[in-house]
Amino acid sequence: MRSLLESAEQAAASDGTILLVGEGGSGKSLLARQIHLWSARRSRSFSIINCSTLSQQIYGGDRSDRHLSVPLMSVQRGLTTFNITEGGTLLLASIEDLPLALQVEFAQFVQDRTLRTVGGERTIDVRIIATANRDLATEVTLHHFREDLFYALNIISLRVPPLRERPSDILPLAARMLVIAAMRNHRTGLQLSRKAAETLTQYHWPGNLRELRNAMESAAVLCDGGVVTPAHLPEALAKHKADKATATSTGASLDQIEREHITRVLGESSTLKQAAVTLGISPSTLWRKRTLYDIDVAISSKTKKAV
Repeated sequence: MRSLLESAEQAAASDGTILLVGEGGSGKSLLARQIHLWSARRSRSFSIINCSTLSQQIYGGDRSDRHLSVPLMSVQRGLTTFNITEGGTLLLASIEDLPLALQVEFAQFVQDRTLRTVGGERTIDVRIIATANRDLATEVTLHHFREDLFYALNIISLRVPPLRERPSDILPLAARMLVIAAMRNHRTGLQLSRKAAETLTQYHWPGNLRELRNAMESAAVLCDGGVVTPAHLPEALAKHKADKATATSTGASLDQIEREHITRVLGESSTLKQAAVTLGISPSTLWRKRTLYDIDVAISSKTKKAV
């Protein structure tokens, strides 16, 4: 995270287009706003276009104006937003969800910052930051995303790691979020108990910062005293800790569980390649894990030949 923030602050000093990639809820929009605050455009507006809902915003409820070309409509309907952003920063959120019919027009705008309307052309001074929950290079390969728009956006690319990759951030973030949630719910002095803190750090957080924020909001509402306990946290967290405790009580570590699983699959497979396919790993990775875990299962001559 320290390296990411240093790169983001350095990028903020330029006017280059920035692409922030990471899982949903990992904090890409927060980082985009921070980049704006670090930039020379900080005194101007920070506007957001949510590409996931852009087609609905364009067409409206009855879609009575669909006789217009979609790109032209996108420019006309988006003109107000672009005006607000003049001299500031425009965030294109969830850019991978932008309808293909609009991507041509957006690619041209990202490249030259020029709006083309019925009344003519107008160039706008705006910094563009885009966020993506999925890998855009893969989306291009699958023909879900235009290559020209991808390269127009991919000038400065930064990956925002998920919360599970930065466990040391969990408790500081949770404490700050709890304070904010407590103020919003007219509570004061809320603190996390030791067991609640353990529950937070042991959870894998598939929803990232968004899920952590919701957990602290729930705790601020449900806590009937001054100390948040595991009982005040969402059920998913408590269940995860219980499942982990069950595995621990059996004396089985994650490595032991993986070794037993690989051993069982090898015993049920006729070839090493078949076992690797079942496990979802490559044969070379399976070979390394066999060596690591010292797995010596009885295999048939057919398996030895395949190896």
